[in-house]
Amino acid sequence: MSTPDVPGMTRTRHWRADVAVRVPCESERTLADAAARRIETPAEVETAEVQTVVGLKPTLSATIVTIRVELRTVDAYCERTVESALQDAPGAEQVQSVTPDE
Repeated sequence: MSTPDVPGMTRTRHWRADVAVRVPCESERTLADAAARRIETPAEVETAEVQTVVGLKPTLSATIVTIRVELRTVDAYCERTVESALQDAPGAEQVQSVTPDE
């Protein structure tokens, strides 16, 4: 789903992604919420809603949380753009998949 191309208007798209994110142990949120907030940091990502937690891998100072999320992006038109934005998020370990949610 996306908004139509209208001059002067930003275009939003919806995506599904599986992303592994490093969440520090001292986070005050749930692991899933903390991971989602981290991947919302790039400018292209407007919202990230966790659908499910796919995996947890505890480490000494953080937990690597793999989540399946539904994303709403602004001005991100292709999978590579979304993948690149997610890889730039703080704590991003691995972007496993990105698919459009049509």
